[in-house]
Amino acid sequence: SFLFWIGSHPFPELRYIICSIIILFFVGMKDDILYTVHYKKLLGQIIAAAIILHWGGVRLTSFYGLFGVYDIPTWLSYSVTLLTIVGITNSFNFIDGIDTLAGLMGLISTAFFGFWFLAYGFHSWSMLAFSLAGSIIGFLFYNRTPAKIFMGDTGALILGVICSVMAIKFIEINKVHTFVRSAPTIALVVLIVPVFDSLRVICIRLYARANPLQADRNHLHHFLTDLGFSHMQCAGFLGSFNILAIVFVYSQQNFGEHFGLVQWSAELLLLFVFLGLGGVSYGLSDLRRKKGVGDGR
Repeated sequence: SFLFWIGSHPFPELRYIICSIIILFFVGMKDDILYTVHYKKLLGQIIAAAIILHWGGVRLTSFYGLFGVYDIPTWLSYSVTLLTIVGITNSFNFIDGIDTLAGLMGLISTAFFGFWFLAYGFHSWSMLAFSLAGSIIGFLFYNRTPAKIFMGDTGALILGVICSVMAIKFIEINKVHTFVRSAPTIALVVLIVPVFDSLRVICIRLYARANPLQADRNHLHHFLTDLGFSHMQCAGFLGSFNILAIVFVYSQQNFGEHFGLVQWSAELLLLFVFLGLGGVSYGLSDLRRKKGVGDGR
């Protein structure tokens, strides 16, 4: 449907995005049907990301004042972009552990980017976002508990890479036009639940000297299900937090001005959101520990 409606709208990056999607489709499908060793799946993700950033030209060229850093050299731009695309792609795969959750996070992200791109005249990108959002809505209807279909690695990897590309494009647009302040912070908050959860579990696994890509039961959704919440309730809770975080950060872009800290607005807002989600994570972990459930892997 997207290719039908895109028509003559300029979208030079599209061929490279589609190429990367095809690669991730086969990587994910092989893992869903058989099994793919972690490093081979990671290699496929790196190749897909490299195509988008090198030939597609979708890459971060600045830190946009985050921590006082602006333009960055090309080698750092490639490194940060590669890490961003692979990281966000994996984050959606990580949270695809219960019904509805990954799809709902994807719907929130694509809806935000779709409406934003549409509002500021980037119609090609808005069509990409809305096409994906529409397909997610159809998917969620059958992914409700008891689920009739599942996303799997195939869907999660594709969803993750498209969301990562839209986030980077959102940030880069605001480098030139400055439609919003603190664009990197807003983009990160749009994806805060999968990104925070992934960073958290990777740190836990590395601390335990375990494979950072090896599945366990340290995810936020596992904490909630171990406490007796249903899959739908878990997804609703985390989705609501994500929406509230987006509304808070987007509406408080100039937060630092009230305290004479204009240059630190983005960092302060991001700190508040991470502290909030960190507090929720700690509270859920503590409750699960007191109940003595969820220790198995």
